Amino acid sequence: MKSGKTPDQLSHPFDVVIYPPPEIRERAISVSSYLADWGTFFTLDDGENGPFPHISLYLTEFPLKNLGVIRANLKKYTRIIKPLKVEFSGYDKVEKDYIEASYEKSDKLYHLHRDIVRLLNPLREGLIRDRDRERLPQWSKERQESIRLYGYHSAGGEFRPHMSLAKLKNPDSASAQNLPRYDFSFEVTQLGLFYAGKNGTCTKLVELYDLSGL
Repeated sequence: MKSGKTPDQLSHPFDVVIYPPPEIRERAISVSSYLADWGTFFTLDDGENGPFPHISLYLTEFPLKNLGVIRANLKKYTRIIKPLKVEFSGYDKVEKDYIEASYEKSDKLYHLHRDIVRLLNPLREGLIRDRDRERLPQWSKERQESIRLYGYHSAGGEFRPHMSLAKLKNPDSASAQNLPRYDFSFEVTQLGLFYAGKNGTCTKLVELYDLSGL
């Protein structure tokens, strides 16, 4: 593929995520498939190229040359982090067209997000996703500052833990009401590093990391 860039300039969006256990992924895929009947831009899947169910911790652009260091840093960090519980707070419809499973922003969950951002932000070398640059004028001052500092619109005080289930093609076609009454709470035992695709999806697994708390 021709890019017009030298190898040192090549980059891609990556997402560091909480990777749910199988039963939670199954529930998320079930609700996503249910919503697909109303027309959506993606349907969650556990196949080779997803898009995989996940809770984003840090979604940003990284130079590909730094991927090895990113993986090493995540492996080292997750060895000292203990599993933690995330509590489902209900379904939400945000930005008019996304339907999500939302989670309580506990201190432990926020600290996990904060640590990941601090650990990896220097490795993005100031890069910002093209999509985020396009949307920058539309966002609040807080989100614009988050993008400038961290290359992620939902960092720090803007962090909002959630699992996207669908993006509706017609925002009025479905709501967050009357969805299957699943509980999406679970104990976090794995983080994942994924290539990020359109609409905030995770499309290809790079590596999974077990939280061992050693």
